[in-house]
Amino acid sequence: MKDEMRLLQGKASRGSGAAQLELGHGYMSGRLLSGESIECDYAQARYWLQQAHAQGVATASLLLGMMNEEGLGGEADPVAAIALYEVAAQHGDVISCLRLARLHAASDSRALAEDWYRKVLQLGTAEADADEIAEAKAYLADVQS
Repeated sequence: MKDEMRLLQGKASRGSGAAQLELGHGYMSGRLLSGESIECDYAQARYWLQQAHAQGVATASLLLGMMNEEGLGGEADPVAAIALYEVAAQHGDVISCLRLARLHAASDSRALAEDWYRKVLQLGTAEADADEIAEAKAYLADVQS
C-alpha cells in the first residue's frame, strides 16, 4: 500500500488534478479511494485540495469550502466557504448549491437561499440527489406558504 501512496503523491506532484483531489480528500477523511487508511492531516488536505481547486476541480472546491465552513485545519471562514461553494456550483455541483442554500437560509438571506434551493432542483437527479431535492422542495414549500 505504501507503493500506492508513493505513486499517488508522484502523480499529484506532477500536476494530476485527480491525484491531488484524492490526496486532499484522503488527508481530510483519513482514507484513500482504494480503502487504504492514512493519517488525517488537515494541513496536507488543504494543500492538495488547493492545488486541485486551482486546476478547476469542482469537488476540490466543495471540499475546501467544507473545511472553511467547519473550521477544519484552521479558523471557520464562512465567507471563504461561500466563495468556494460558488465555484463548485458553477460547475454544476449539487452539494455546493445545497450548502449555499443552507448558509444563506441560516443568515436570513431568504431570497438567496431560495435561489440556491431552486438550483438544487434544477441540477439534481432523482436517483443521486433524492435527499437534497426533498430538502429543497420542503424549504421552498415552506417559504411559499
